[in-house]
Amino acid sequence: MKSIRIIAVLFLLIIFPLISYLYIRSGYFYRLNALKSLEPKTEISKFDYSSFSENEQFNLSNIKGHLTLLYNLENENAIGMITPMFQEYSHRSEFQMFGFGMDSTKISKYLENKIIPNKQWNIVKEQYRWDKEVTLIDTSGMVRNYYNFDSNDFKLLGQHIPIVMPRVKEQDIMMKGQKNN
Repeated sequence: MKSIRIIAVLFLLIIFPLISYLYIRSGYFYRLNALKSLEPKTEISKFDYSSFSENEQFNLSNIKGHLTLLYNLENENAIGMITPMFQEYSHRSEFQMFGFGMDSTKISKYLENKIIPNKQWNIVKEQYRWDKEVTLIDTSGMVRNYYNFDSNDFKLLGQHIPIVMPRVKEQDIMMKGQKNN
């Protein structure tokens, strides 16, 4: 019985804290590596486009203050991979997407989807001009990373968006008699 107590005490004092430390350390290094890969690449200095329906103009002020995904909608895998991403983050007002393409038949496939166009997901009839198929832009207008339409890159994009997206400010606890600012 005494040896069981000693083992339990050793587990609580040594093993459990060691496991917790290693778990927290792995999370720290994961975030550190993700932040290294998300260092700003370039700044978007020019962004002047018309929507597909020509009734809305998009400029740099549409990018600033929003986490933006720019993607090449002419890729065959685009709608299948981009739609779940939109569904996951569309509840956040600072999230938006712009699909770029010149092919009217591919654009019409998007328009059949009742989600598009809306305030957060727009179609631009222009040639996609960035390095890879998807570009992640932060709220300050800096390009953070480029991705392709493959499962590994999209898994990485799904991990990077929450890191770059501004955190929602949680409501503070108010004490009785404390004034609200």
